[in-house]
Amino acid sequence: TELFSVILFLLLFVRFLLSGTTGEFVLNGTIAFSFALFGILLIRSVWKEVRLREQLAKTTEDLKSANIELRRLDKAKSEFLSIASHQLRTPLTAIKGYSSMLLGGDYGETSKEVSGIIEKIFLSAKRLAVIVDDFLDISKIESGKMKYDIRKFDLKKAVKNVVDDFVTNNQKARDLSLQFNWEDKNFTTKSDPDKITQVISNVIDNALKYTTKGRVKIYLSKDEEQNKFLIKTEDTGIGISKETLARLFQKFTRAKEISKLHTDGSGLGLYVAKKIMEDLGGRIWAKSPGKNKGSSFFIELPVS
Repeated sequence: TELFSVILFLLLFVRFLLSGTTGEFVLNGTIAFSFALFGILLIRSVWKEVRLREQLAKTTEDLKSANIELRRLDKAKSEFLSIASHQLRTPLTAIKGYSSMLLGGDYGETSKEVSGIIEKIFLSAKRLAVIVDDFLDISKIESGKMKYDIRKFDLKKAVKNVVDDFVTNNQKARDLSLQFNWEDKNFTTKSDPDKITQVISNVIDNALKYTTKGRVKIYLSKDEEQNKFLIKTEDTGIGISKETLARLFQKFTRAKEISKLHTDGSGLGLYVAKKIMEDLGGRIWAKSPGKNKGSSFFIELPVS
């Protein structure tokens, strides 16, 4: 560009010097010096583009190196989570087992005060076990090692078993109105019943946790046209703000109002549920009119 500009300017300048009349002198001079200004601007523009390309190439190389390092760190993180989760599960299983045996009277009678303390230990160990399982699921999902046992099962029976389990073993479920309604249709599907049960249980558990009064309703329906099943959980709880709703299924996401109500959550359950549903060809999402207006969760699953 510089060479071309200099040669062309010299030709125009020679033409300017060889002008025969005053009119040609003025015209050729104007053309020559106008081109000189244009040439300077053109060269500066080209140099600017060259520098930008060099910076872009350097930035691309830096990003490539950073990306490789991030992948390495992410792999190390997943491996750490997997190892840590496995190591934690063994003592937690022992704590749960022995505390359950103590509560059941296997080691003799205990006072009411001691039984209350043991029950707190059991419940704390149970909550921690859920968090450990979430971490373990994340490490499996992100490393591509999550295994699914795909087989036919009755979705209605799976949902009913989860609801009955909550009614039997969850004090909050006994205090609230927990209802399960379904359409009179065949709900046989082909998927992983254990993982689907895990997702359903997570959603119902959240609905119960964040509903202080009122009810929790679960609906099971079938969309014949789209050939899909839909599980809807509707509660009269504290609701979800628009800001939280937009990032609800991301890792470690917990709303401020939820954190104040329950401090023992990890913010991983819904993230794991979303990943499981995606792997199984379904999806999960939530809706809420706003704070203190309740919320609804939807689990969609292919019929087969």
